[in-house]
Formats: sequence, C-alpha cells, structure tokens
Amino acid sequence: MRTAIIDIGSNTIRLVVYDFSDELGLREIDNIKVVARLRNYLQADGNMSVEGIQLLAKNLRMFKQIIDDYQVADVQAFATAAVRQASNREHILDMMYKEVDLEITLLSEDEEAFFGFFGVAYTMKTPSAITIDIGGGSTEITCYERKELVHSISFPVGTVSLKQQFVKDNRMTGKEKTSLNQYIKEQFEQVEWLKDCKLPVIGIGGSARNIGQVHQNRTNYPATGIHQYELSYEAFDDVKEYIEQLSFDELQQLDGLSSDRADIIEIAIEVFSALMTVVQAPSFQIVKKGLGKGQ
Repeated sequence: MRTAIIDIGSNTIRLVVYDFSDELGLREIDNIKVVARLRNYLQADGNMSVEGIQLLAKNLRMFKQIIDDYQVADVQAFATAAVRQASNREHILDMMYKEVDLEITLLSEDEEAFFGFFGVAYTMKTPSAITIDIGGGSTEITCYERKELVHSISFPVGTVSLKQQFVKDNRMTGKEKTSLNQYIKEQFEQVEWLKDCKLPVIGIGGSARNIGQVHQNRTNYPATGIHQYELSYEAFDDVKEYIEQLSFDELQQLDGLSSDRADIIEIAIEVFSALMTVVQAPSFQIVKKGLGKGQ
C-alpha cells in the first residue's frame, strides 16, 4: 500500500510518498520540495492573487503526476497559513478540487499546533518542552508536560511575512534586527505560560533543522541525523553569531543551510532566540518529524 502526503505551506509545498508492506514496514520512497512562497501572493485586499493560485495549481499537477506514476492508493493533502489567511480560500480549495482533482484539508491554527506537538511528543524522549513551528506565514507554539498537551497558541506571522514587514533586503540591518526582535519578544511576553517556564525549546521545520545541521558541520559532529539533536543555549548563540557575520553569498553556499532559506534564516534565528529568552530555555532541540514529512 502506498500513501502520499502533500503539505501546502506558506514557504514550501512538499510531497512525501510512502510504501508500506508487512515485510518491510513503512518506507519513504520519494520526498520532493518546491519553494513557492505562497505568502508573497496575498494581496492588500486579503485575497491570494491569480498568479499565486496558478502557481499552486501548477505544482499540485506536477505532484499528481508523480503520485499517479507511483500508483498511490491514498492521498492526503493539507494546507496551512497561506491558504488559511487568504480571504478567497474557499475559491482556492474549490479550484484545486475541480482543476487538479485534489481535495485539500485546510488545517485550523489549533490543528496545525496539535500536529506539531504530536510529532514531537511521540518521537522524542524529552518529557516536557515548548515546541515552536515557524512557517512562512504563521508560527505555532505549544507547551506539553509529561507528553500531554497543556497550552497552544498560533501567531499569524512567519519568516516570509516578517521579512515583508521588517526587512528590505536579503540581509537584516542592525536597526531592522532590533525592531524585529522587539516585536517578537513583545508578542511572546504577552503569553503568561511561556514566561520563565525554563523548559527546553524544540524547533520544528526546515529552519530549525538547518540550524542544527550548521552546528553539526561546525563541530564535525558524526553524521547520525538531526532528529533529537540538542544545542545548549551557548551553542545556539554561537551559530547565531556565526551566521550573522557571513555575507549573503556565503550563506547561500553554507554547508547545512538550504540555499532557498538564506534570506530568511536570520529571521527564524531571531524568533527562536527571542522565545528561548522569554522561556529561559536551557537548550534548543530539533525534531525531524512533522506534517511536512507526513508523520
């Protein structure tokens, strides 16, 4: 039996295809990511532009062809912030159903936060933590204790929307960084259950994985994977300072960092750093599982 998961995010659209058999269990047989940045196609009136909708349809048609080639029996497609925040979201979902023959489930903020928590709590050893899943257009944060979800919140900002709001070029100026950090800290400090809880912060998604991979490369860490990798507060700061001193061209070539994230990685780092400060987190941990991986 084969299953396909499509994750339509604000920054990327991802297809993961799995094969299951009694002999071999669940195996990932293909994983394809397209950087679409759908968040950039939300207009002043709240609608996603025709160009953005056409871009989404084009990539989903490509994914459908791949799914058909693999003879997939079960397809699950999910959309998050970029579609959720679009005023014409019903039109978008209807078009994808009629023109691409794909039924898409639109996740609510609470559902997106829950899936992030679920992927962490049931694949990592950490008994209690704060999780953060920063996408292109939203950021979901949860608190779980002894593997039970206690609190969750979703902020309608992500790396792409924050770049639109605070950053003019591919790199942040000092003034832009100060403004961004102040804004993010103010948002987090309004959430009482975050302040001084002193739990580890667990990062979900590509930006968190990239930070871990950069640190692994800097420390010649054995290639054992990124899931459950942990950085102390000091190690996280070291990566932050290292990335800040690189040019944009150097960032695009940096081992461990996806070139398509070179212009937004600093923004993600500032968000993670602000959260760790508010939480007084002892460490930053990384999870590889999540909706984007179909798990």
